[in-house]
Amino acid sequence: MNPLLASALQSIFRAALLIGAGWFVKHGIWTDHDATEYVAAGAVALTAAAWGLWDKYSSARRQATTIAVANALTGPQTKSITSADIDAVIKKGDTAPASTPHDQAPELTGTGNGLSMIKTMTGTGNGL
Repeated sequence: MNPLLASALQSIFRAALLIGAGWFVKHGIWTDHDATEYVAAGAVALTAAAWGLWDKYSSARRQATTIAVANALTGPQTKSITSADIDAVIKKGDTAPASTPHDQAPELTGTGNGLSMIKTMTGTGNGL
């Protein structure tokens, strides 16, 4: 996650927390000073949690996509696939769901352009 996105998420979380904090201050549960501290800490905590979830999701999607690409290719061509090739497939919109059960082989969803590009580069065909 880039710093700009992290900052934007913190602003969104901070705004949401301020709405709740205003209610607590209005009803005398928190002081203004308490609300400021809690909102700042909560925004940082929520951003860290969101970042962690996005990182886990991205890793699972990448792993499933790598397995799906390897399953779509045959023989020695599978060994020639690099990390950059997987990135290219993902950028083309072909990914496997991160929620694929562990006992099932993941399948690519999307346009098929990314896998077609890999097959053309490795000599395994001109597309799906």
